[in-house]
Amino acid sequence: MLIYDDTQNDEKIKIFDKGVDILKDPEGFGEYQLTYRTGDIVSPFLEATEPLRVEIKHFFDCVENNLKPVSDGYSD
Repeated sequence: MLIYDDTQNDEKIKIFDKGVDILKDPEGFGEYQLTYRTGDIVSPFLEATEPLRVEIKHFFDCVENNLKPVSDGYSD
């Protein structure tokens, strides 16, 4: 499970290790034995950047170097 919260200054992304494990292989229908697993929570480091600043920098770079922008209006 993953939670993304852009309003947070730190820990914008939290990755939760959750799932279901099968205890034994079933011999027939309805014989599944499951257990729920809850593990670690990981919050990777994300550099604090302003999205508009990144977009403007990319735009200027494309204009100055005659590059094709990522969002050029065409869909491949």
